[in-house]
Amino acid sequence: MKKFIPFFLVILFMFSSCSSFENFVSLEESGLPSWVRNPRVQAGRIAYVTEGSGLSAEEARTDAMANALIEMGDDLGWDVYTEYFRELGSTGTVADLDGSIRETFTREYRGGRFSCYILFDISEDRFLSLRDPELTAVLEREAEIRSLLEDARTSYMENRDIEALSKALNALSLSLDRDLDDPSLDPEKILETVMYYLQPLEIRVSQRGKSMDSSIFVRRNRGLLSPLVYDATLNGYYPIRDNAGVVKEEEIDFNTSEGVYRYTNTNPYALRNGEMRLSFALDSELLSAIESKAPDGFMNEFLETLSSKTVSYEYDERTADSTLPFDVLIAEYDIHGALLDDTVALSSFNASLSDSDRVLEADRGYGDDDGEILSSYVSEGGDKRYLVIMRLGVSDSVTVSADRYMVNVRTSVDVYDLEEDMLLTSDDSVSSIGYGSSYQEAQQNALENAGKMLADVFLIEL
Repeated sequence: MKKFIPFFLVILFMFSSCSSFENFVSLEESGLPSWVRNPRVQAGRIAYVTEGSGLSAEEARTDAMANALIEMGDDLGWDVYTEYFRELGSTGTVADLDGSIRETFTREYRGGRFSCYILFDISEDRFLSLRDPELTAVLEREAEIRSLLEDARTSYMENRDIEALSKALNALSLSLDRDLDDPSLDPEKILETVMYYLQPLEIRVSQRGKSMDSSIFVRRNRGLLSPLVYDATLNGYYPIRDNAGVVKEEEIDFNTSEGVYRYTNTNPYALRNGEMRLSFALDSELLSAIESKAPDGFMNEFLETLSSKTVSYEYDERTADSTLPFDVLIAEYDIHGALLDDTVALSSFNASLSDSDRVLEADRGYGDDDGEILSSYVSEGGDKRYLVIMRLGVSDSVTVSADRYMVNVRTSVDVYDLEEDMLLTSDDSVSSIGYGSSYQEAQQNALENAGKMLADVFLIEL
């Protein structure tokens, strides 16, 4: 039986003939000296207290010394008994350990049996210098794991569950690096602790109307109170349109310092119509390291549970603006210059605009040129001062192979001031290429791409 006290002053007990605490108590009550149960040693010293038994006092003492060396061998990671038994038995000392027997207590039982207790006092520095490096590494790793798990428990008691989870995951990673002696530190058992911290966590959102802004809470859904979780690190993901007009996902990081994070969007590139996705922010490199060291499927339940904690909410901050001083018309033409019946580019353009700040929708333009489109617009009651006319036409096509076609679409964008009856600006810099297994498919892809590109340019200039 071993007992540890602070500052690595290791006090080791071994009662080889005692099988229970009750036996220890009965021995204590039978007049054992105080040093048996509470040995006192100087700083920098280690005491082994062991018991031996035999048919004579000398035999019992020899057995106690053997037990001390066997116990010490377990702690050093090599055969101390064979190395030092002769020296200890003949001199009561071990020079390599700067150790000696400091106390001895012997008594006789009925039937002629003897029991002997010894206190063997050694140098801590010598002890550590002789410990097997492999065992030292194991013990240091075990100590580090225990410290992480204890820190995790402390964080959990302080309602810092994500901190507790992160520390437990670090302990799990260390436990997978090599085999450990302590079965309580097996990776499977530590994973149970990790799951205990993860399973009750919930992200809750209180949205402000249809706004992107919200109050984000993290709670531990366990027991009656479901306490708020402090300093829970979260990732938020939402769509933006960058300065090149490309829609992509933006990530933000934050934490619930007092159990709640009040999110207010300040990103001018954020789409005004989309979805905010929220998830717990754990160290991805740590999770990857654990997966690389663990058996296949070991982390499946954890990863599935973590994924299930992700929540999202939709928002729509677009506002219809009838005061815009312009309309947009789009006309699409085939390779022969004839107006197409399909409105592929128009649909693509409007789909891209649907995420913009304003609810704005282009209409179809009718006519072979700007003049006809302008006349049609006015005759049908168009009343905006400015008119944007976008004309897209197939300029050429190429047969790449037997089942591969390429179509090129060029565009023109003209802006008219109808009150002044003048062309303000004209631009024909946008062109688009589409591919397909048929000519029609390639043409459709080219027109879709062109519509999106025109919408991107339009949003940047708007």
